[in-house]
Amino acid sequence: MSERHRAWVLLVGALLFGQTEHSAAQIPVPASSQNPNSNANLAQATAGVPVIVDARNKVVGPAFADGVILSVQGVYAYADLAQTPDSTNYFPASLYWGTGYGEVFPTTDCSGPPIIPAAQGLGRSLNPFRPAVVVRNGSAATLYIAGTSAATNQQYQGYGTGPSSCTNAYGTVAGYSVGITVDLNQTYPEPLHVK
Repeated sequence: MSERHRAWVLLVGALLFGQTEHSAAQIPVPASSQNPNSNANLAQATAGVPVIVDARNKVVGPAFADGVILSVQGVYAYADLAQTPDSTNYFPASLYWGTGYGEVFPTTDCSGPPIIPAAQGLGRSLNPFRPAVVVRNGSAATLYIAGTSAATNQQYQGYGTGPSSCTNAYGTVAGYSVGITVDLNQTYPEPLHVK
């Protein structure tokens, strides 16, 4: 087990289950990542861990990999971050809500909420986090967090990072419907920084 993976297991164990290094290997995978005391647990478990702060210097959550762990309505979710909001400007000291992945949409123009795929890359669906994706439309960034129902086969008609970058694509994917929507720029305005 790599040091990074070991640190991750310890953080998640402490965060959700109050477990220590000695019991981290036995962390159960909960059916739902709901935790009514998530804000208190998140603050306690991440003491000393670098955090992401927004433009108002408000703490967003602990930094992890290429993103941040958020606690929204008692649910933990992972949101991607990028060093630039688009491919033309580069601000290395600032972070922005990122969309490092293309998403599938039930519409041909990638408008509205995406389908949240059941199989996602590292950091995007790590248990015990609720699967989530960030979609950008120009300067607007929205976090879509999966609902509590099981993944089902869903038809998609568009693929892209949002309405500003969409390609017609058709198929079926196992995915989740959106349960929670967060306007990231309103809740945590950009630019973001590591503190």
